Amino acid sequence: MILEKRTIALIVIATFGIGGCADMNYSKEQIGGVGGSVAGALIGYNLIGGGNGRYLGAALGGLAGYLAGKTIGKHMDDQDRERLVSATDTGLRREPGRTYEESWKNGDRTYETRITPQDSYARGNAQCKHFTQETVVMVDSKREIAQQQGTACYDRTQNLWIVQR
Repeated sequence: MILEKRTIALIVIATFGIGGCADMNYSKEQIGGVGGSVAGALIGYNLIGGGNGRYLGAALGGLAGYLAGKTIGKHMDDQDRERLVSATDTGLRREPGRTYEESWKNGDRTYETRITPQDSYARGNAQCKHFTQETVVMVDSKREIAQQQGTACYDRTQNLWIVQR
């Protein structure tokens, strides 16, 4: 069965309306789940013949859409975290006082991070460094800034600098 024009219009409106949630501090995983469930429910409702079967189709379509949208949204969040870990590791490999900057774009968000390693010292068998880091996330024209000072130690087994908590 071909989707009705009004159903397609509702899917488009819902998708763009949910996209506005990005400014409300919802994760990409949450936005993807809601968007997928709305689209899936509308499609499921229209693919099942008629009567009460349409409601079952909407429920099943909504569930399938939610799971698919949530998975896609979570993957995007994971990509951002992986980029930040990689940028932090690269910055910590620099000499003390040399700032490392990296930026990337993922969907409608732009990320910028600056990390400056400070003094280096030994902690047991590990090499550690104090550092300062500033990360800026821009969505449309809004800027969110996170600043931290911390310590990271080099893990030889992972070949990676690990931020200490």
